[in-house]
Amino acid sequence: MTRTGLFGQSGPPDFSSGTRAAVLRVTRPLALTSFWAPVIAASGVAMVWAFGFRGPDVPAQMYLSQLFHSHGWVLWNNAWYGGHYGFSYSVLFPALGSMIGLYGAALVCAVASAWAFERLMVAHFGRAGTLAVVLFAAGTIVPAAIGQLPFLAGEAAGLLALVAAHRDHRILAVALAASCGLFSEVAGVFLVLALVAWGLTSDPAGRRRIFMLAGVAALPVAVLSLTLPRLGPFPFRGPDLALVVAFCAVGALAVPSRHRALRIGLVLYGIAAIVVFVVPNPLGGNVGRLAAYFAPPLLAVLATVPGRRVLAVFVLPLLLWQWVPSVSSISAATGSDPSVSRSYYTPLVDYLTHQGVIGRVEIPFTRSHWEAAYVAPSVPLARGWVRQLDTLDNPLFYGDSLTSSQYHDWLVTNGVTWVALADVPLDYSAMAEARVLKAGQSYLQPVWHDAHWRVWKVTDSPGLVSGPATVTSLQANRVTLDATAPGTVLLRIRYTSLWTVKSGSACVATTNDGWTRVVVAHPGPVELTTSLLHTATDCDVPAAPSG
Repeated sequence: MTRTGLFGQSGPPDFSSGTRAAVLRVTRPLALTSFWAPVIAASGVAMVWAFGFRGPDVPAQMYLSQLFHSHGWVLWNNAWYGGHYGFSYSVLFPALGSMIGLYGAALVCAVASAWAFERLMVAHFGRAGTLAVVLFAAGTIVPAAIGQLPFLAGEAAGLLALVAAHRDHRILAVALAASCGLFSEVAGVFLVLALVAWGLTSDPAGRRRIFMLAGVAALPVAVLSLTLPRLGPFPFRGPDLALVVAFCAVGALAVPSRHRALRIGLVLYGIAAIVVFVVPNPLGGNVGRLAAYFAPPLLAVLATVPGRRVLAVFVLPLLLWQWVPSVSSISAATGSDPSVSRSYYTPLVDYLTHQGVIGRVEIPFTRSHWEAAYVAPSVPLARGWVRQLDTLDNPLFYGDSLTSSQYHDWLVTNGVTWVALADVPLDYSAMAEARVLKAGQSYLQPVWHDAHWRVWKVTDSPGLVSGPATVTSLQANRVTLDATAPGTVLLRIRYTSLWTVKSGSACVATTNDGWTRVVVAHPGPVELTTSLLHTATDCDVPAAPSG
């Protein structure tokens, strides 16, 4: 007897012989795969940790985990981008990373992903899925090396949710589906896609249950998108779209008819990728992760179907597509990039923190992005490391050219006090900025350098505050002003409706261009913090220009 599973018709493989020997011949390799898949994944992550393979997304995860360790869940973070919502990467992963370490979390999630994927392969493809399971387990090395750790955690939660739903463990499936999007919105979108495809091929009773589970998976993604809207588009290159669409087309044609859900899922995925490419959005090129991590194992299992063995020739190119992004991680681990070390930033941080003023520093993105982890805890960055925020707030770095005048206006508008240029390879968005700096500018005064850094002071920068106050303390989720007289203070930290006046006689409002205006009634300290339990400290007056 069969039933409708995740990929369509599923159940025990239909062996031609019912003898005990035949059953053992089939199940013994599957049992070994069930053991070895988690072992392969665990070994891969252990290797990533042991050899120090730290890709460009690791700094952000390290910083956010440290932030959670110091402050708990931070709704608003003043250290990046002049202030931004603290859940731009993940709601749950910083907590997990803080509790068991980044690579402890990566190991647990990789093992869980490999085990869950193996269970799904066995349920739907039997022995034919052995190579696919091995490829998937080995592939967990890639997100671990790059630093896509929230996605790896979300992937684990999503796959476990599918296993739980397949076994009709409803409460567990709901909990896992909800956590998927809280670990990674990208993984949450993929889980919704898989559940919709499954539901469309189920019987009416099963369809309702699966669609409800899809709704649970979609809810965190929708809530985060609607309540934390400050994200710009993520780049999505045409060649990446072509690879995704080609995979979907080939896969949909090659999938046997009994796996209707898988075929429908590939069609939906291809359509979704085209929509995401045409309409710029925060998901952007991240939509390609589903193909990058799942295409090689899927084509490997489809290549075992008679008449489709030619698909095996595509597995190696897809593996290269999957693994190439980790090359930068391995390169950084060889010692060729000194900026991955905390000591590289220590002299810079020491200089900036001894200038007697709390100011913002602009560091043109290094290729490895470790300034986001090693500088931000001590000195607020004009930027940080969330590409979607950077494209939204700072589009001038992503245009065809950057003029000296444009750069000057940006520095002044953002209250940047210093600019620091590193001597290591830079991110593509920093190339034009570096050329402007190296050309020398009248508004930039060289004030310090060492073997690796050059620092300029912005001569006409207004700093973080204009008006009768100074900043005396700036932490990730709070700021303290010392008001010298009643009046209006322009605080160049982005306004959020979460701001509340914790102490002092003042109210807050927004300017027309999104900074925070503080109206002080009496001289003295004023402390602002962020809270969901918002008190009535908004100024009941229209927004004013930033002036």
